Amino acid sequence: MMLKSLKFVALAAALLMGTNAQAGPITGSQGFAVNGTITTTPDALFVATATQFDLTDVGTTGSQTGDFIGYPNTNIGNVSLMVASLATFNFGNVDFGTFQASSGFENPTVDPNTRAFRFLGTFSPGTNAMFSTFDPTGNVGVLLNFNQSGGQGSAIAVSYTLDTNPTFAAVPEPGSLAIALSGLGLGLFFNRRRLFAKKI
Repeated sequence: MMLKSLKFVALAAALLMGTNAQAGPITGSQGFAVNGTITTTPDALFVATATQFDLTDVGTTGSQTGDFIGYPNTNIGNVSLMVASLATFNFGNVDFGTFQASSGFENPTVDPNTRAFRFLGTFSPGTNAMFSTFDPTGNVGVLLNFNQSGGQGSAIAVSYTLDTNPTFAAVPEPGSLAIALSGLGLGLFFNRRRLFAKKI
């Protein structure tokens, strides 16, 4: 009888520990929409020259995959993007969670009326019951695209997605890029000298 009681206690403890255990990193993607306004600085409603974008009443949408499926449409507040300091980009609220960028870059586009930004960072799930057991997740990507096909003064469309499996990588720091380009230049220089010496 005592042995059965001990087994029962051990089983109950194991179940309790399993309930409180973290589920690990969150996976999937979540889309967002701007339900308020999009303004630009320094020139009003001009994507091409914008050094800052301000988005009001940003909310989650039903465009979801993975662990985000079923999260209700929720207003997460206002979002600001400063082009000169992309690594400080962040957004979110207590219920959904927060994204904090660690790096960011602007993806070159052919059309000056289109601006595309990419961020990598950490998503810390919020208090909503759907997310409360997940750990903060690193290497999460955010894609934020602005399109103003009508030019200055016209409406600005936005495409805004958080993805735990981004299809892009961080851009190297300027110092690392300079070193890599220097090495490539030296390699080409010595290779050219060797080819020239063979001809002589």
